[in-house]
Amino acid sequence: MSAPTPEIIVEAFKRFQVEVVAPLDSWVENRVYECIQNGKPVILKITPCSRTSRVELEGEFEFTRFLGTHNIPVAQPLPSPTGEWIESLDGGSPGEFLAYLVEKAPGTVLPDEDEIHLPGDKLDHLLVEWGRLTGRLHRVARSYHPSHPKYKRMEWDEEHTIWDVDRHLPANQAIVKEKVRSLFKKFQALPKNASSYGLVHADLHHGNFSIDEGGHLTLFDFGACMYSWYILDIAIALYNALPYPPARANERRAFAPRFLQPFLQGYLYENYLGPEWLALIPDFLKYEYMASYVLYHQAWDLNNLSEKRAALLQRYRYDIENDIPLVDFDFADWVKHCGLYTQPRP
Repeated sequence: MSAPTPEIIVEAFKRFQVEVVAPLDSWVENRVYECIQNGKPVILKITPCSRTSRVELEGEFEFTRFLGTHNIPVAQPLPSPTGEWIESLDGGSPGEFLAYLVEKAPGTVLPDEDEIHLPGDKLDHLLVEWGRLTGRLHRVARSYHPSHPKYKRMEWDEEHTIWDVDRHLPANQAIVKEKVRSLFKKFQALPKNASSYGLVHADLHHGNFSIDEGGHLTLFDFGACMYSWYILDIAIALYNALPYPPARANERRAFAPRFLQPFLQGYLYENYLGPEWLALIPDFLKYEYMASYVLYHQAWDLNNLSEKRAALLQRYRYDIENDIPLVDFDFADWVKHCGLYTQPRP
């Protein structure tokens, strides 16, 4: 599947009657634009049907509207002037691409960097609010029931873009494939119950929410939303905020508790998650690392890699094959002494 042509992009602008402000970061064949519609800032997205189906988008929109009715701050979808939530665009075959519009979340989004550069007090406030919003999301999502079975989001083990390594990785990467399969089996053995498993955002890093002047957060981009363990959202948040590159081992080790203490303080105020799950953070960090590696193989032209990308893949492969931890930190021991579980719950 190729990216949308200029003609398709222009047609999407016409369907939603928007004025383009600027293109935003895109992933694989997706295209994202900041636009103006009726004087208000909006976000237009164009995606191939091979990546996201109309039914998947309809289910995503139903869930985000549900969250909005339960006071979760989420950027909501907007209809086209003809009343369509999703516009089909032909790129040589009927409905090859889908276009849709969502609100632009109020405030600003942190720079697309691996680290969060904020003064200590502002970082503490952000982490507490980020944790609270994550906990509220998990708690509220428990009461969501799709209006139709077709709108049910996938389960974690149905994420074939990650787990189908025979399809997505070269044949000479047997060790990597075995490591991925081993983690899959480990996840299969984990318990699933209402207190630990449910609908998660699955991409809740600091590039997927905005911050207004009052320090309030608004979530967006629920395209990866699925049924998984709640600890996944916490691990993904930490993974994306850790100092980069991994060679900065001492800084990463020091940052892990710096991040988790305020984040979990906020999270546990809204939703209880047993301490035994925090001990599994290394496995879920490993999952995110493996997922990135597999997705890079789908997104990049492996026959024409830049020197930087080739080195990146080489480092990922080495780390995965040799079980190199993402952060050299004893999460299980930290949980025992962090004090979060000795405080009375609200």
